[in-house]
Amino acid sequence: MNTSLDLNRLMFDPTSADGYGGFDSTTVGSFVIDGYGNQISSTIVSPTNTSLDVFAALADGYGNPISSSLGSLNVNLTNTSGTAYDTNYGAVGTATLRTAAQIGNATGAADFNNGATGAQTLRVTSNLSDGYGNQVTSTGGSLDVNITNDIATYAEDSPHNSGDMGSFMLGVRNDNDAVLTDNNLDYSAFAVDAYGRIKTVANIIVEPSNAEFIEESAHLFSDVLLHVGTVVKMDALALPNSDNTYSSFFVDGYGNLKVVLDSVADNTPDKYNPIKVGSRAVTGPLAALSAYDNRADLISDLYRRIYINDSANIGLKSTAFTVGTSESALVAVASSLGGRRKMIVQNRSTKSIFVGETGVTASTGLEIRGGVSMSLDIGPDVGLFAIAATAGNDIRVFELA
Repeated sequence: MNTSLDLNRLMFDPTSADGYGGFDSTTVGSFVIDGYGNQISSTIVSPTNTSLDVFAALADGYGNPISSSLGSLNVNLTNTSGTAYDTNYGAVGTATLRTAAQIGNATGAADFNNGATGAQTLRVTSNLSDGYGNQVTSTGGSLDVNITNDIATYAEDSPHNSGDMGSFMLGVRNDNDAVLTDNNLDYSAFAVDAYGRIKTVANIIVEPSNAEFIEESAHLFSDVLLHVGTVVKMDALALPNSDNTYSSFFVDGYGNLKVVLDSVADNTPDKYNPIKVGSRAVTGPLAALSAYDNRADLISDLYRRIYINDSANIGLKSTAFTVGTSESALVAVASSLGGRRKMIVQNRSTKSIFVGETGVTASTGLEIRGGVSMSLDIGPDVGLFAIAATAGNDIRVFELA
């Protein structure tokens, strides 16, 4: 038996019991089979051929044979229904593979290159669904989106977690505090002012343990109090319009609280308890205050008689006049000494003069004889006039304030 293997011979197992072993052969095409038991044939082109030609039937996954031509494998692309795809479509090039496939929605509708967008435009009509299988709709080219409560809403008393999402809240500008809802317990928007600040109705509840104290309770150094603000009002007080209405405290420019002691007008019946003004009774000589502008007590004697000092302490003024047979003003009101408390009239002539109000005559006036002086308690707003029976009477007027 030939134990060598050359280009034309193939050695088989000599112990084979199938009747084909134990000898060599130069023709091996009839002794090669595929995995399915089909015979594989070969053809020797020439004695010097160094190749083994193997012819086999190729099949796809469905059992359909695959053919070839001119040394190339012929491939037919089909879809699941067996419809062939279209390859090498158009004039792009011989190496271009073009595949035309039908794309459809649930009803089979598909739109390719619809409209004037361009030759490469693919328009597809299909039904979109959310993660729960619900169909997503659109209106007027816009996608209709319904936000469900699993994104930005939370159950009452649920804890906060980092990364929680929320919705941007908007308010309604309401300068005139108009009613925003029709009925009680209706949902309402937040009311804001022109600066976007939320309007609120304050209802302050202070616990008694913090800033409220029982009447006549003892004060402690660490007691907490509420600061009460006031309104500065320089002009006359503007009281509330009606009784039993709330009002602010009013202070002057120095923060002094304005207090109305008695609102009863002059010459009207008294309806409030008046403020009692008392005096301090003293005996002996009066003591002077230690400094100017210091406050002083009202002083009286032991019998409650008030000490009044009406002595002139402002100034004095002396004026000379000539009185004749026509009425003349001794001191005009406009030129009188300010704060005048007393006037002394001296008649330096030998003839009598007569003094009184405007229109005075020798028959109605108070006579001041020649060489006589008269003291009158008369204020700066009272005018004094004089007349005489003869002309040329020398008169001196002394004013004290």
